[in-house]
Formats: sequence, structure tokens, C-alpha cells
Amino acid sequence: MRHFLFFILFLLCCGSTFGQREIMKSDKLRPQWLSKTPKPTNPSFMYVVVTGEGATLEGARAKCLERLADNQQLRNSVSVSMDRENESKVEQSFTNGRLDERVKEYYTVTVNIKGKEVKLSANRVDEYWELVMMGGTRQYVCRTLYMVGTSSAPVWFDDVTLTTKYGARGFFRSLIPGWGQMYKGSTVKGACILGGEILLVGGVIASENLRASYHKKMLEQPRFYQKYNTKSDNWENIRNVCIGAAAAFYVYNLIDAIVAPGARRAVGKSHPFVEVKPVAQNDFAGLGLCINF
Repeated sequence: MRHFLFFILFLLCCGSTFGQREIMKSDKLRPQWLSKTPKPTNPSFMYVVVTGEGATLEGARAKCLERLADNQQLRNSVSVSMDRENESKVEQSFTNGRLDERVKEYYTVTVNIKGKEVKLSANRVDEYWELVMMGGTRQYVCRTLYMVGTSSAPVWFDDVTLTTKYGARGFFRSLIPGWGQMYKGSTVKGACILGGEILLVGGVIASENLRASYHKKMLEQPRFYQKYNTKSDNWENIRNVCIGAAAAFYVYNLIDAIVAPGARRAVGKSHPFVEVKPVAQNDFAGLGLCINF
């Protein structure tokens, strides 16, 4: 028996040593687009989520690009060659009198499908990665959201904004405790809020039932009036504390659903027909009127 226990202990130690797994994440919360892909505002492109693995983050990102082309190839035919180009652009625009500046990465993936060259235009929207350490081996797992269109027709990519705010949608869902937090991606927090509220409400019901029971005994048995009255008062105090705690917890649930940031989500909207953008040349600077059609 002693040898058996030592053997079990040895296996547990070996498992904790060789099976050790540590995870580092780019974000605390997984982006919403991993489970709910955004919908494009026009049929000239689509949102695509691809996954790539590699010993380095750059290697995992490169694998994402390869699989992005592979996904398109599978929808068309078998490809015999592939090439990639990428560029970064700084986009500036005025929104409500405020200058917004964003750096966007654009990719052009060229594939050869049955002897016909096809160019895929891709705009990387967002990425989420994890670093997994297991048994001394390090591996990055990168998940990337792209907007993808083909050169066979004009492509009108959405103007995408990344945000962690959910506005009134999180608040109204939080009328059911914890649902707003779960909707925003904080599943553990939402489950704790829901469980805590259920426990407090259960405490209110249980303490009220006990208070009523002792109050009834107090009236039915006058000789134990003082004893049952004391117990009735004690359970009444417990009930009141539970009511106060449940109310405070519910208010916290509502405030948290509005204030606390949620999982990052991609919100796409079509480009406006008319835009005002800053223009800078060698001899002048000003504002330009841009008409999209």
C-alpha cells in the first residue's frame, strides 16, 4: 500500500512537471468576433477569421496570411502558386470637428488558380493571440479577422471601429443579473453575479420563513414568548441584511454592465458618400472634399 501511494505521488509530480501549461494572452477577454463574425454592409467583401500557429508571433501571423489564401483557394479550386504584398497606410478624417488618425494594414494576396491569376484584397481588422508553454515548447496561436474581397469587382470595405463599449444593450440585459456581463464577454463575472444574487434572494426567503415560523410559535406558546421573540427578531435582522445586500448587488450589476469594458468587438459601417479630409502638399495645406461613389 505504501509503495502504491508513493507511485501515485510520483505520477502527480511528473504530471505537474511535464504537463505544465502556461498561457499568455494579448487581451484579458476574447474578442467578440471570435464567436460572432461581423456582417458586411455590402456584398463586395466578406469577414473571415483565420488561425495560424508558429514558434514566433510573426510566424503565426504569416501562417494566418497563408491560410487566408488557402481558404479562398478551397472555395475556387486548387492553387499552384501564391505571392503576398502588404502596405500600411495612415488614414485621417474629421469626425464632429475632431481629427481621427488610424494606421491600417492592407494586403494583396496573388494566387494562380487553374492558370488564371486572381488577386485577393484583404484588410486586417483585428487580431488575438495566445502564447502556450508546454514542456518547454513555446507556440503562438494567432487568430486574425480580415475583410476580404476579390479584384473581379470593385471592393468597398467597411469603415471598421474597434470598441469595448456596448451601451444600452449591456444595461438592458443586466436587468437579469449577470446577463449583461455574459453578453459583453465576462462570463465568469456574470456567473458570479447571477449566483450571488440567487444566494442573497434565497437568504431573504429562508430567513423570512424562519422569522414567520418563530413569530407563529411566539403567539401559540406564550410561556416561550421571550425565547421565540428573540429568535424571530434575529431572523428578521438577517432578512433585512440579505435584502440590503441583494439590492446593493443588483445596483452594482447595473452600473458594471454600463461602465465596465467588455470584449473587443468590430463595428463596421459603410463609408459616407461625402467626407472632409485633411490635404497636405509641398506648398499648401487644407481640407479636401471627398465624394465616394
